[in-house]
Parts: sequence; C-alpha cells; structure tokens
Amino acid sequence: MAAAGKNRKSVKWALLIVALLFLVALLVAYGDRLPEILRPQAPGGDCVKVHFIDVGQGSSTLIQSGKEGILIDAGEAIYADRVIGYIRRSGVKTLTLAIATHPHSDHIGALAEVLRAIPTETVVMPRLTPETTPTSISYEHLLEAIRDEKIQLLPAKPGETYELQNARLTVLAPLEQAADLNDMSVICRLEAFSTTFLLPADAQQPAQNTLLQSGENLRCDVLLSPHHGASNALNEAFLQAAKPQMAVISCGKNNDYGHPHADVLRAYKQQKLKVYRTDKDGTVLVSCYADGYRVDTKQ
Repeated sequence: MAAAGKNRKSVKWALLIVALLFLVALLVAYGDRLPEILRPQAPGGDCVKVHFIDVGQGSSTLIQSGKEGILIDAGEAIYADRVIGYIRRSGVKTLTLAIATHPHSDHIGALAEVLRAIPTETVVMPRLTPETTPTSISYEHLLEAIRDEKIQLLPAKPGETYELQNARLTVLAPLEQAADLNDMSVICRLEAFSTTFLLPADAQQPAQNTLLQSGENLRCDVLLSPHHGASNALNEAFLQAAKPQMAVISCGKNNDYGHPHADVLRAYKQQKLKVYRTDKDGTVLVSCYADGYRVDTKQ
C-alpha cells in the first residue's frame, strides 16, 4: 500500500511538471499574443483584428477577419519585407482589397512588393487629374505591379463599401479634387462588430472641412491620427465630430518632421484620449469582439 501511495504522488508531480512545461511552451511560442489567445472569444470565436503596423515614418494598416484581409497603405519601400512577413504571420492568405490612400512614398512605397507577394483581388486609389498624377518611381512601380498581377483597379468612390466577415469598410473621401496630394487621401470608416474606426490617412484641414460640410457621420471609437500627428491636420471641429476614445499615431522615432506635434498631443490630452504611438509602442493591435475591443502593442 505504501508503494501505491508513492506511485500516486509521483504521477501527480509528473502531471504538474507537464502542465508547467506546457505553460512555458506557450510563452515561448506565442509571446505577447498569449493574452489574446487566453481571452474569452465571441460566439463562434469571431474576431476582427486591426493592425497598425510599425513602418517607421509612414503608415500601414491591416484589417483582418480570419484568413482574409484589407490592407491600407504599406509604408516606404524599405519596409516591404516587414509588411509582407507581418501579413503572412498574421494568418492572412489573401487581400480582398488594398487601398493606396495617396501616392506619397511613405504610404505606397512598399505596396508594389506586397501585391506581388500576397494574392490581392482589388486595389483602390484616388482618381487624380493629369496635373496631380505623379511620375515618382514608387507610383510607377505600383501601377506596374497592379498590371502584372492582373489586379482589378478601381477609383475611390465615396459611399462604396467593402466587406469582410463582421467588418464593413466605407469610403468617405476624397469628395473633390485638390492640388495637395495629402488632401486627395482616401478616408475610410471601418465598422468591426460594434467598434468603429476613422482612418483619414494624410487628410489635412481642407479635406477634413469638406468632409465635415458633407454631413457624414464621423463618430468613431478609434482614430488614426491624420498625417502622422501633424499640426496641419489638427482640426478641432473634425476631432469634436469624431469623438474618439483613443488615437493611434503612426510615426517614426526621431523623425525629421517632429511628428507628432505638441499641439496635437495637447488636443488629444484635452479630449482625454488614450494615445498609442508606433514610434514608442511598436505595432498597435486592436482586436474587436461582439462585446467590445482590446488593445495590445508589439515592440
């Protein structure tokens, strides 16, 4: 009988050791994703993830529902491998849509390589005039990739919607032609379950005022700070109309522009917004569920 008791104790200790080893394996394998993995899921395990990818002084946003995604911009060309690798590691197999918000290299520089690496159905871009159409290498490479990969190219049309499971992306702007390409930015609203995002790219005060005058509903929970947190994109009326709970600023460490500017940070503080910055927090992941959302950061 004594031997049997010792055997039972040995089995218990062995099971405890196995359990501890399993937890260690989880930490090693999944790292900062562990809180997300352990979080109770919405019915059916549904979740829409919005990844504000750290691409230095640029912008790239991946919207993910299962293995499908929508990519908005991709940063400078030097970040192509980072964005491609990130999309693959996230589990996204195909992009139903890629949006080139406006043809500045800090937004579209890496997009050509992404389109060549990740199967993509449609690309949306602003409709430009001959006077505003650039002749930059990044823009030419993007057009070549769209042609070579036989991807459908569509102009941004306000009111047009694109859907993933449990998510709807609506194009809000541009509403009129502008000489400044920043003000030709494709502005989008994303609804993921009950969480709403406003994604204005580099739209500055003139484009924001035009959108305000249209009467469009700009209310959101999460705001992607316009133009990387620049003063020329700070519009108090626009911010009041949006009434976000948090803001994400996509900018590079010690960037030459001084983004985000102090007056923008003061305005966000006055509005009591929770602020995340890719230069300090790395990639910002917002996971949306039926009962709300959670935020994780990845250095």
